[in-house]
Amino acid sequence: MSTMPARKIASLLMGDESLLVQCAEALRARGHTIAAFVTQAESIRQWAKPLGIQVHAPGEDLEKRLSGTRYDWFFGIANLRAVPQPVWQAAAKGAALFHDGPLPKHAGFNGPSWAILSGETQYGVTWHAPAGNDDTGDILAQRLFDIDSGETALTLNTKCFEAGIETFAELLRGIEDGTLKRRPQNLSARSHHARHDCPVAAATLSFDRPAAELEALVRALDFGLAYANPLFLPKLRTTDGVFGVTSLAVQDKAVHWDARGTVLAVDGTGAVIAAGDRPVKVMRLVRACGTEVPVSAVLRVGTHLPLLTKAQSARLTAAAAELVRHEDFFASRLAAPQPIELSEVEAAPDASRPQILSLACKLPDGFAGDERAAAIAAYLTRATGQETFDLAYSDDGLAVLASELSGYVAPV
Repeated sequence: MSTMPARKIASLLMGDESLLVQCAEALRARGHTIAAFVTQAESIRQWAKPLGIQVHAPGEDLEKRLSGTRYDWFFGIANLRAVPQPVWQAAAKGAALFHDGPLPKHAGFNGPSWAILSGETQYGVTWHAPAGNDDTGDILAQRLFDIDSGETALTLNTKCFEAGIETFAELLRGIEDGTLKRRPQNLSARSHHARHDCPVAAATLSFDRPAAELEALVRALDFGLAYANPLFLPKLRTTDGVFGVTSLAVQDKAVHWDARGTVLAVDGTGAVIAAGDRPVKVMRLVRACGTEVPVSAVLRVGTHLPLLTKAQSARLTAAAAELVRHEDFFASRLAAPQPIELSEVEAAPDASRPQILSLACKLPDGFAGDERAAAIAAYLTRATGQETFDLAYSDDGLAVLASELSGYVAPV
């Protein structure tokens, strides 16, 4: 006897992660059709190409490009972009959005990390109806599961991926047999994390805090090596600079209150540091560029690491909240810089130490900083004939910020 559904549906799927492909395969296996994908992921585009499925990039004219496409259901799957209302409203029978969180709790972004930071013991995933762009629509399917001790952002995201596939099958069965039910969210229990929300003090380890809090911070920001970290690396602040921490464990021995921040032991496996109630062992450090640095090269027994004051913590939190909004732009620019080619100027050897020198610009009074930079760029273009290049830029405000938050903020 056939298990294929009597009612076939055509779907429009929007998202950029592999979960979208898994759901698309589930639809095809049940005999349903995919009208089109909306994605920027090249891997999804390549998956769809031999199947002859239309692929559209997100954009302002998406509604116009989809005007000739007919679909019964719209599915937003691991999609971090706002869905234009006319797009999901054009679905003849309904729309469902996947959220990697147990709505109404942990709406918004990076829920798994915030759940670990909050000490949650349970998490989940939700398929819900659209309601603007704020995750408040009725729940269509949901799965809850325990957060294990030692859970990281990577392992919790993996659980969400698996639960997403399983709950999509439940959602699909409800659509097929007409038994899909909606239930409103209890919005009094709602919590929300905005896209640019970040841990306090730029995720700096503060050794006057309990050891379990420091360990949770490192686990919450551990996305593994294969996935981009959308938040911060945990940071170790020393008198010699700031380093990223990628591995930390709580130790059993209690510590005296006045030892907090003191390096108690160092060996080839890491450094033991006194925290608020118990020591922690820092086992792996990285520089800002991501290269690993031996813990023994940074920490010595007896060293007292500087503790953040409330004012310093607040300053770091405020500065990070502002700067992180521009991170994607600068990351993409710094990934492929275009240097200016100056005649008779040779590149420095790789081992040389870079220096930042100030340049006094003799321009007419009244020129603002950006006008001075534009004038220099115009001169270099005329002198070299090179129309596209990148220049390092700094002004008094950035210089003060880089000095005040040394190790956290680049001086250019």
